[in-house]
Amino acid sequence: MPESRLDEIARHMAASPSVTHCYDRNTAPGWPYNLYTMVHGHSREECEQVVESLGRECNVSNHVMLYSKHEWKKTAMRYFMENE
Repeated sequence: MPESRLDEIARHMAASPSVTHCYDRNTAPGWPYNLYTMVHGHSREECEQVVESLGRECNVSNHVMLYSKHEWKKTAMRYFMENE
């Protein structure tokens, strides 16, 4: 995403009920992507439809989708407290 629109686009994507995570990340040589979202759906096709729709709404077409192959751990965040 262009840095000038990153906050605007990230807020829009984060507001989607299909998006559970939305992060600003550093780019790297050969990897120009700076906004990451985690999209959930009942099928790969549903996830692709969500991403295409969000792209249209934000006027963004340059994206790559990465799919999970295996899940080793999934837990809710547990924050520590000083008393523990």
